[in-house]
Amino acid sequence: MKTINITNLEQRVLDSIATGYEWYGIPHLTTSEISDQANIPMKELRGVISSLYKKDIIQESELPTCEAWMICP
Repeated sequence: MKTINITNLEQRVLDSIATGYEWYGIPHLTTSEISDQANIPMKELRGVISSLYKKDIIQESELPTCEAWMICP
């Protein structure tokens, strides 16, 4: 099994998404909502989200009214 290292900022983002709005039983948050909830400036958050995406930990989801992020199942 491959070990994945998670930074403090990445964990804050994951914690925020995990408490997000449920869409079909899966928590989701928009980038703006993650920034507000995790208290991470948008400029810094883009790098954290990119890192989590590259590690296949989160994925983008198209909701009816917006694009949001969810933790990969």
